[in-house]
Amino acid sequence: MLKLVGQNETFAVPYGTEASHFQAAGCSSVVCGPGSIDQAHQANEFVAISELERCLTYLGRVIDTASE
Repeated sequence: MLKLVGQNETFAVPYGTEASHFQAAGCSSVVCGPGSIDQAHQANEFVAISELERCLTYLGRVIDTASE
C-alpha cells in the first residue's frame, strides 16, 4: 500500500470495521473506499460519480501491484 499511496496520516473515525480483528491476528489492514467520510453514514449520504471512477482506477492499481 505504501508503494501506491505513500505515507499517510492515520486517524480515528467514529465508525467500525473488522480491521481491528485482522490487526489483532497479525494481519496488516487498510480501510479505504470511495467518497468522503464527511458525507458518509448520515441522512442523504452520497458518493460522487467521479469518486467511484477514481476508486476503480485505484483498485486496478492495487490488483496490479499485488500481482507483481
